[in-house]
Formats: sequence, structure tokens, C-alpha cells
Amino acid sequence: IMPSLVGSEMCIRDRYNFAGWSNSSTASEVMYLPGDIYDLDGNVTLYAVWKPKEYKIYYDANGGSNAPETQSKYYGKQS
Repeated sequence: IMPSLVGSEMCIRDRYNFAGWSNSSTASEVMYLPGDIYDLDGNVTLYAVWKPKEYKIYYDANGGSNAPETQSKYYGKQS
């Protein structure tokens, strides 16, 4: 087993934030962060884990009152 350093480059994808790396292409949880050390005992493929970007909607009553509260929305999610 040989210690190995996870690449420190940050991946880029429109409307998503790069969260880290996992050994599963369907993972939603990060196993490794850039710069982490892991034990390598054979070939491995690490997959980027993406989190949808958060967008905020602010309301301004423009001189009026009772504007709605600020809302958080996430790319690709209905709410």
C-alpha cells in the first residue's frame, strides 16, 4: 500500500460547485478532498462530486411593505 496525494485541481461545471472526490460515479457524499492523502493498493478512478449551486431570491417591496422572505433555490431542483 502506497500513500498517494489526491489532485489539488478544482473541477469546473456550470451551475454546480465542486465538492470533492469519491470512488463511485453516483456518489453524493465526498470521500476525498483535493490535497488529501489516501492509500493506493492498485488502479483507482476517482469521480468528481457535484453540489447544485444555491441561488437566492431577494424581494424588495420598493416603498411598500410585507415583501416575501428571501428564498433559497438550487439549480435543477423544484421547490
